[in-house]
Amino acid sequence: MQKIFEAKNLGYTYQGSQPVRFEISDFYLLAGETVVLQGPSGAGKSTLLRLIEGSLTDQTNKIQTRSTTAMIYQDLRLVNERTVLQNVLSGALQELSPFSTKFPAAIIERAQFLLAKVGLETHATKLVSELSGGQKQRVAIARALIRRPHILLADECFSHLDSTTANESFALIKKLQKEFGFTFLVSMHEPHVSWDQFDRVIKIADHHLKTANIKQKTSRISYAYWLILAIVIYSALTLNYAGFNAADAFSEAFKLLRRFIPLDANTWTGFSWESSLSSVLTTFRMAVLGTFLGFLVALPLATLAANDISNRFISKPIRFFLMSLRSVPALIWALVFVAAFGIGTMAGIFSLAVYSIGYLGKLLYEGIEDLEQKGFNSLRHLGASRYQAFRMSLVPIAKPMLLSHFIFMFEYNIRAASLLGIVGAGGIGQELMYALEWRRFDHAGIILILLLSIIYITDQISEKLRNYLKAKRGL
Repeated sequence: MQKIFEAKNLGYTYQGSQPVRFEISDFYLLAGETVVLQGPSGAGKSTLLRLIEGSLTDQTNKIQTRSTTAMIYQDLRLVNERTVLQNVLSGALQELSPFSTKFPAAIIERAQFLLAKVGLETHATKLVSELSGGQKQRVAIARALIRRPHILLADECFSHLDSTTANESFALIKKLQKEFGFTFLVSMHEPHVSWDQFDRVIKIADHHLKTANIKQKTSRISYAYWLILAIVIYSALTLNYAGFNAADAFSEAFKLLRRFIPLDANTWTGFSWESSLSSVLTTFRMAVLGTFLGFLVALPLATLAANDISNRFISKPIRFFLMSLRSVPALIWALVFVAAFGIGTMAGIFSLAVYSIGYLGKLLYEGIEDLEQKGFNSLRHLGASRYQAFRMSLVPIAKPMLLSHFIFMFEYNIRAASLLGIVGAGGIGQELMYALEWRRFDHAGIILILLLSIIYITDQISEKLRNYLKAKRGL
C-alpha cells in the first residue's frame, strides 16, 4: 500500500518547570488504513496527532510525505451559536477568497450531501447547542470530511460517548472511509472501540518521553507582578501627606455629602422638573449617539488590534492610536469640539465618540483576545483565513462581551456627558453646574438621582440581554 505520510522523526518539547520532550521515529501511515494510537493519558498521543496535522512543529521534524489532514477534536470545537449547516460549511472556508464567508451553491450541496451521509439532513438549520453529544460528533465528522482530507485524525473523539454511541460513530466513520478512501488515525487510552477493529495498533508509552535539557527563563508574568508591587510601594512612600488628617478629612466629606441628600419636601416640589428632565433626556441622547458612533469605529479597529487575529505590524500602530485617543480626557475633547462646532450638543456627541473609540478599542481587543480560541484555531488548521475563522467562530461567542462593553461605555458616557455641559457641550451638566455654583446641593442631589436611575435601568436591560444571549448559546 502507498505511504501517504512518512516521517523519520517527529518530536516536540513541552516547556515547564521540568521540560519534557516527546519523540517517535520512523512513523508512517498507509492509504486507506485504520490506525489507533494506544497509550495512557499524557503519553503524547495528542501531540503526535497535532504534529501530523501541522498545528505543532519542531525544527528536528523530518517529514518525507505530507497529505491533507483534518482533525476531529476531543472537545469537537464546534461553534454552538452557528447552525449545523454553517458548522459543516466552515470546514470548506479555505476554498473561498480570504475575506469571503459566502459559499457557492456547489459547496452548500456538498455540505448537505455529507449531512445526509451522517444522518443529520433534517437538522441542518438547528443550532449546534440544541444537539445531543452523538449528533455533535456527527457534525464534527461532516465538517472534517468536507475538506476532502487524505488523513482523518481523531483525538479521543469517542471518550465522551457511551459504548453504544461510540461504536455507532466508529461504524459510521468506517462506512464513510470505504466511500471516500481516507486514512483514519485515532487516539484512545481506553478501549471505547475494540482494538481488533483496527488495521494497526501503535502503542505510545512513557519511553517516548524524556527529560529535555533546556534552561528555563523566568516568566514575564512573574516579572510583571514584582514590577506592579514595586510601583505601588514607590507611590505609597513618595507621596506628600503633609497636612492630611484622616479623621477631619472624612468628617468634612461626610458633612458635604449629607447636603446632597434631598430630605426636605419643598426641595422636591420646588425643583425645576421640566427643564431638568429635558436636559437629562438630552444627556441620554448624547450618550447614545456618542457611544454608538464610537462603537462603530472601535470594533473594526479592535479586531485589527487583537494579536490573535492580526499581525503585529498592523496591531501595534492601531494600539498606539487607540492609546493616544483615550489619553486625552473627554472634557478636553469637549473643549476641542466646542471650539470647532460651537456651543451645543454636537460638540458633546463627537467628544464622547472620540473618547469612546480609544476606551472601547482597548476593552474590545482585550476581550477578543480573552475569548475561547479553540474554535478559531481549529478553523485555521482547516485552512480558513484569519478573517474567515474570526467571522465564523469568534463573532457569535463575542456577542455577550460586545454588549457588556457597549453598555459599560454607555454608562460611562452618561456620567461624562453630565460634565460636558460645564464647557458648553449641552446636557444636564449645565443644570448641575448651576446647582453647585448656587450651592443648591439638594437640587444637585436630585440631578444625581436622575442620572443614577438611568444607569440602573440601563444596567438591568443589559443583564437581561446578556442572559438572553447566553441562553441562546446553551450556557
